[in-house]
Amino acid sequence: MVHPHGCDCGAYACKLRAKGVSVLPKATPTQHNRKAPAPHTNNNWEKGVAGENRGGGTFMPYLGADGKPLPIKERSAAESKVKTLRQRLQASAS
Repeated sequence: MVHPHGCDCGAYACKLRAKGVSVLPKATPTQHNRKAPAPHTNNNWEKGVAGENRGGGTFMPYLGADGKPLPIKERSAAESKVKTLRQRLQASAS
């Protein structure tokens, strides 16, 4: 919706129009430009806490050696290291 020409609401476009400056409808504050929102980074991977949901709605985080909850990123890196070590042990045992 574009503000009418006699509007004195205080919006920047309305102030310019009152001074006689021609303002495009895209400059008015209430009109949607129908642009897609800018992509944002999802930092859940870096900041999320790894763990499991248990019965009753409780969440148990996985803890590191120091007793602090492990972030998802560190947990997946540690999990891949453990997986490769297990594969090496199974190959050497065979």
